[in-house]
Amino acid sequence: MQRIIGLFCLISLLMVAGCSSVSRQQVVAVDSRSGSAASASKEKIEHPVPPVVSKLLQGIAQDLQAGSYRSAEKALRQAQRLSVNEPRVYLYWGQWAEQQGEWHQAEQMYRRAVSLSNANSVIQRRAVRALNQLNSTDN
Repeated sequence: MQRIIGLFCLISLLMVAGCSSVSRQQVVAVDSRSGSAASASKEKIEHPVPPVVSKLLQGIAQDLQAGSYRSAEKALRQAQRLSVNEPRVYLYWGQWAEQQGEWHQAEQMYRRAVSLSNANSVIQRRAVRALNQLNSTDN
């Protein structure tokens, strides 16, 4: 009897999880009133991202600029877990890897950023430019 009740609970959970799926746009609301995100990156957000990821991305950009690579790496891992298809995460991963001398990883991350970004977007242009510079240095 306990097995039947347990199985019923499991099936109910699975059904609820399946029924409650909503699109990312329905769940995520980007706070357009936050001027700090726009001023920090000076680019339009291509994909809606949770505010926590937006803050992480701002911090990552600052950490990379300041040379705080451990802090940047930790935030990059967290941002990637929270928003796996956000191209800026991979752009910053590429910058991090390049600054660590990990040329192959940097190239992979820049390519991922290109594939995830909108055609001819700021992110895509930055990633392509970084790829070209990386390839022209023959590291």
